[in-house]
Amino acid sequence: MVDWAVVLRPVGALGGALARARQQPDGDERFFNHSRYRSLIDKPFAISVETKPEGEDIRQAYIQLAVWTSTHMNFLSQLLGDTASSAKNLPHLPLLIVQGSLWSFLCASRKADGSTDIHTKIDFGDASTRYGVFIIVSVLQLLVDWAEVHYRPWFEEHCVVKE
Repeated sequence: MVDWAVVLRPVGALGGALARARQQPDGDERFFNHSRYRSLIDKPFAISVETKPEGEDIRQAYIQLAVWTSTHMNFLSQLLGDTASSAKNLPHLPLLIVQGSLWSFLCASRKADGSTDIHTKIDFGDASTRYGVFIIVSVLQLLVDWAEVHYRPWFEEHCVVKE
């Protein structure tokens, strides 16, 4: 499990889809993400954040993000119906690593063979400086905008129970 996540609030079409999903005749519970944590099951994950203390081995953060993101991609593939073309239809997913005061961006994508790639880390901000905090806040605003403007419509179109 990652430490933090930016999630989509279940409002509008997404909220209605959750209500419909819970009323499915097969009686199976429906979730909007791969976590079974009760407070989050109705909120799709958009951005995952892994934190590590300064000086701790960063490889552990990569491993945790890789496992988490692979599971996330598997879940999205299942929602798409696990078709052969589902890998190419999955969006790239933004990931963040915060180690001490340093923030880094990574991006995950799904390959045609079903494996998940995590692309090169880009360091973008240091919370120990005022300028670094401004950059971090700016990047977070851009990512939240991506989640609402691009990821939410994609998720609502491809991953929710239609009326």
